[in-house]
Amino acid sequence: MPPFRVLDFTLALSLAFAPLVMPLLSSIGQARTGLVVGTAMSALVAVAVLAHAPNVESRLVWKFGGLTFLVSAGVHLLTGTGANAGDASPIVVVAAWAVSVIVGGTVVFRN
Repeated sequence: MPPFRVLDFTLALSLAFAPLVMPLLSSIGQARTGLVVGTAMSALVAVAVLAHAPNVESRLVWKFGGLTFLVSAGVHLLTGTGANAGDASPIVVVAAWAVSVIVGGTVVFRN
């Protein structure tokens, strides 16, 4: 597993995990640990994806991460939850992120 691909996938997946980790930890008062936890989660998922599907294209992972980020921001904007500075409850953050992942995954990885 090439280290560059792990780094590339980690950065791409950070876009997908940022709308979950940062607001979730902020909503429970642990905003300072968000960057470390989000990066660690992204790296673990990147390694798992590359171990399971080593031939997956980088552009698809970037599209998934970006679309998940944008859909999550849109959901929070439409629902008025804010999703930052502890404005949203953990349940709302997780639900908005789950919808975003489903939409992002469906759009990008449908075959």
